[in-house]
Amino acid sequence: MKHILLLDVGNQFYREFALASLARQAPVILVGKSLPEWAERYVAHWVDIDPEQIDEIATQVETLGIDLLLIVTYYEFYVEAVALLSARFGLRGNTLDTARVSRDKRLMREAFARHGVSSPASLLALTDAEIVAAARAIGFPVVIKPRKLAGSIGVVLADTEQALLAAIAARHASEKQVRTSSAIMDETLVEAYVDGPEISVESVVAQGRVNIVAVTQKRLGPAPYFEEVGHLVSFEPGGQDLPPAVAALVVAAHQALAVQWGITHTEIRLGKDGAKVIELATRAGGDQILKLVELASGLDLFKLLVDSFRDVPLDLRPTRHRVAAIDFIYPPHAGVLVKVHAALPALPAGVRSQLVVEAASGRTLKLPPDAFLDRAAFIITQADTAHECRAASTARVRDTEVILK
Repeated sequence: MKHILLLDVGNQFYREFALASLARQAPVILVGKSLPEWAERYVAHWVDIDPEQIDEIATQVETLGIDLLLIVTYYEFYVEAVALLSARFGLRGNTLDTARVSRDKRLMREAFARHGVSSPASLLALTDAEIVAAARAIGFPVVIKPRKLAGSIGVVLADTEQALLAAIAARHASEKQVRTSSAIMDETLVEAYVDGPEISVESVVAQGRVNIVAVTQKRLGPAPYFEEVGHLVSFEPGGQDLPPAVAALVVAAHQALAVQWGITHTEIRLGKDGAKVIELATRAGGDQILKLVELASGLDLFKLLVDSFRDVPLDLRPTRHRVAAIDFIYPPHAGVLVKVHAALPALPAGVRSQLVVEAASGRTLKLPPDAFLDRAAFIITQADTAHECRAASTARVRDTEVILK
């Protein structure tokens, strides 16, 4: 039987859904420096090697005599490793050039510009002085972001030059939070700010064909940061309507990067002068977005991924038409977590709500720019309509308190 090679297992709260889904499709060979107890039931074999050590991984897999179907990661930092290993074993996958461009915000912007894909105007800056000069050239407000990080880490809005200087300081703080050597990048991208709602489009690409599976409505925290505070996926009637021009933009963005295979996550801002692609990631969206898609529609993008590698026709028809949302609970300020206290609300018929505390008591929680994605808990809500889902999730968030000392 052919196996799936997975680079890095991740956090149980956010990655168990993905790992469980992959394990249902084929035996999983995990590459990473740890095999957490919770993941053991899903993993057929563990390779104790850093996911960026390509030669060592290849040698170990060859020694084991494992027949591979595909190589995958749900981490931004390892998409280049996936491309290299896929080529090494003669498997389907994206080229190294595609992986590099999808990891590098500057190269991505250049590719979009060459292919006429609408995205924010941007300039690359190597020093703090160049950041200021680039912002003046583009015109405020601007967004500054590290060239090669992920998860909105270090992304800051500046609407004045004074705010820009504070944003630069925040950028320096974020650079200390990188996970891997491939993430270290001193260079900064300065971009025009696009004011408008943000969505993400979750797709499965097979042989270059972009199959749009779901649209996610994203909510961000207060400026100047772009910390994501919640997502909503609606498969109620009309909930997945995507204007043809936006759908075409998503396809064009994939073509600009020459994406051929895999799950992708395309972030788009719906600005006053039209939609603009913010980023295209050649890996699955995080923050349990794909779990929300499955709860709302019954569609499992990881199953679709495996089906595509097996040349099984993709069935994109939803089996249910619900709405699912996730809300992230952050501390009100920095401090040591005592507990997360939540009232148990009475929910309307058809509405489900689950609170999951992810931070252990005694852990120090911080806010940007000192820490990003430092969450105490999250709430997943399901309902028949977006209105019901938002009402229930809003009430649940309001009744949840992070107690610090």
